[in-house]
Amino acid sequence: MAPQKQPILRNDTLIIAKEEESQRTSDGDMCRRRCYGLGEIGLSSRRRRKDDFSERRSDVSVSIIDPCVVREDCGPPHHSNTRPERHIPSISTADCTRRSSDSLHQNILIPANVESSSPDCSNLERSSPSAIIYGQQRDLRSSQSKSKDPCDTEILSASATSCLHNIPIRRSVTGSKEAVVFEFYIANAGPWLDIVSSARHFGQSVPRLALREPVLYYACLAYASHVMTLQGQLTPEDEAEYHDKAFGLLIPLLTSRPVPSQDAALLATSVILRMSEQFAELAEDAQHHLNGAFSLFGNANTKWSPSRLDVGGTAFWIYLRESLRLCFLNEQTCQFNLDLIGYDLDHLNNLDEAWANRMIYLLARTCNICWSKSGSRSILQARIDQLQDLVENWQDSLPETYRPWYDHQKPTHVFSTIRYLSTWHVIGWQQFFAARVMLAVYSLNRPTDGSMSEVNQYLHSKILAPARAPCGVCMSSSDVGSNINGTHLVAWCGQFFTGREEQRLLVNHLVEFIDKTKWPNKTCFERLQHIWSGQRKGWVEA
Repeated sequence: MAPQKQPILRNDTLIIAKEEESQRTSDGDMCRRRCYGLGEIGLSSRRRRKDDFSERRSDVSVSIIDPCVVREDCGPPHHSNTRPERHIPSISTADCTRRSSDSLHQNILIPANVESSSPDCSNLERSSPSAIIYGQQRDLRSSQSKSKDPCDTEILSASATSCLHNIPIRRSVTGSKEAVVFEFYIANAGPWLDIVSSARHFGQSVPRLALREPVLYYACLAYASHVMTLQGQLTPEDEAEYHDKAFGLLIPLLTSRPVPSQDAALLATSVILRMSEQFAELAEDAQHHLNGAFSLFGNANTKWSPSRLDVGGTAFWIYLRESLRLCFLNEQTCQFNLDLIGYDLDHLNNLDEAWANRMIYLLARTCNICWSKSGSRSILQARIDQLQDLVENWQDSLPETYRPWYDHQKPTHVFSTIRYLSTWHVIGWQQFFAARVMLAVYSLNRPTDGSMSEVNQYLHSKILAPARAPCGVCMSSSDVGSNINGTHLVAWCGQFFTGREEQRLLVNHLVEFIDKTKWPNKTCFERLQHIWSGQRKGWVEA
């Protein structure tokens, strides 16, 4: 990389000139673009028409030039943490209101009293590198002048804010449409992610951080606007605008930030955009942000602890839950290296949410053992027995706060009504019951050649009873986030139901949740109907 130019002082005004990099396909850069499903210049965003929007949801149209693979050797690029000291004059916010359109993407600050035609600024008139990455040789100045967002001129890049003594400028939302979308995130979409966070980071801390971090701000708008569009409150064009801005800011930051994998704003951005991406049926899920989050969290050079409950830690456990959803839909192992997760029961005693995170980890291990394609039968059973002990130990060691405050089943009802004090209690028990069902189904010690009564007893006590439990937990909760996390679990467990009433209640729950939130449950309830009718042999057909 070429050395950064020294500041040029002219008339007590600062111009930070930064040359474009001649080579933008370094290993770290290309790896991150591949993780987000991007080739060298393969991404082009489109405005979707209303008439075909209902037929296919796609946030971004992607043309893959390079294979979308995650390389083991690609980590964050090496950056020097030391920079030469430079005298930087103070710059008022007003001086920053007029910039070259390229400065938004190249981290170049142009004060208001300096003409862009100045010879010293002539290199700023070239195409933005991020526009080239996105396959768009567009006139950014023209698109900026047509922007409907009056706050766009107030956004400063990470490098630009360093001119203001490293204190990012807090934006104010002045556009009425953006205000409605941001309010929807704060009141609804954000809290859906806070199901294992007593601090409510994604409903409270993240919005505060987003007002200083443009990439996080537009990620919140992209996610919220996507849900609002599905609910008929916004147009697809509005949603596409926010997604384009979030993408345009995110990709350059993956290489310009010193340590992206430890940047709370980028970690939160990745899981928020993945949450938005999940609002699509399985066949239409591009999984770009899931792969991007995998790259970020996997290169963090730290062990993720169940007791880490700050913004970054909360973002990681959201990512792992998002990964588990695909594990259950596809009956596949977890893509994340679980060796990067550290846990110790001694550190969990006083942290209520950490118990739920530990069960999430145990469920991920269950997926890896039960759906692995390798290993002998003896090794498989030994691992199942070991994991069964860990799952039972989790239940036996739980603090009393995890006990339901109401647990009752009417004689005429199939499912119990089970209510807990906090959403993370709901999440912990959801994962627990799903793990028990999986371990019973895949155990090689289950009776197969015994008497019919022995087989039926195993089926009802080890499989059907724990399979009905998460249904009762989910149906008893009105919390949207808890049910988003539970729908794939109850659907997978529901494939073993044989009673007509329990089948009807489960399908009705999945369908009603679609109508209420637009969460994509169609794949799940269609599979269930085909399994129950005998048209499908298993959850995932070969």
